[in-house]
Amino acid sequence: MNIIKLITLLCFSFPAIAQLNFQVKGKINGAENQTVLLITSAQDTLASTQITGGKFRIKSSIGEPQLCYFQDSKKKFRLPVLLKVAIHL
Repeated sequence: MNIIKLITLLCFSFPAIAQLNFQVKGKINGAENQTVLLITSAQDTLASTQITGGKFRIKSSIGEPQLCYFQDSKKKFRLPVLLKVAIHL
């Protein structure tokens, strides 16, 4: 019986501590030498990186599903993206 309680406790504990580390690589035409930002719908910056040669790589982590946006520093584009945590056991 104690093993069932332990398994139940572990199953409910994982979502609370799960973190998704991710990396996105991309290419943006016409945005040379700018910064790309990953922002939340509340306008908080999760990560940012320099666009070099039209390419960028951005890394961050989240703990819960979030609607975020990729945006350039001059606010010429804003691309929505839904980030969510997936747990694979």
